[in-house]
Amino acid sequence: MKRQPAYRSPPSTLRRLAAHHVFFDFDKRRRTPLPPLASIGCASRGCLRRARGPRCARADVAAEAARALGLRSLHELRGDERRVFADFSPLVLLAGASRWQPDERRSLLR
Repeated sequence: MKRQPAYRSPPSTLRRLAAHHVFFDFDKRRRTPLPPLASIGCASRGCLRRARGPRCARADVAAEAARALGLRSLHELRGDERRVFADFSPLVLLAGASRWQPDERRSLLR
């Protein structure tokens, strides 16, 4: 790039790079830090199937995630916290939070 400042990667290379997450890590033994997006989508569809209907899906998924983390009720959270929690609740379920250690669950809630 120093020799050819105007160089740009060809579109075919950019398409190959855009097909997957790109990570750089010196430790090859570590796994990719993010789950594949397809897994998140499948988990979300599973959550929606268990819901009482499309209008209740968000609340049902958030309530299930709250139970997995040991909350008695979503009302233990403030308004903004509740909205953010509902946004991330499919990921909480995908990560298997119900199988986490109690201190891990408390840490997420903090």
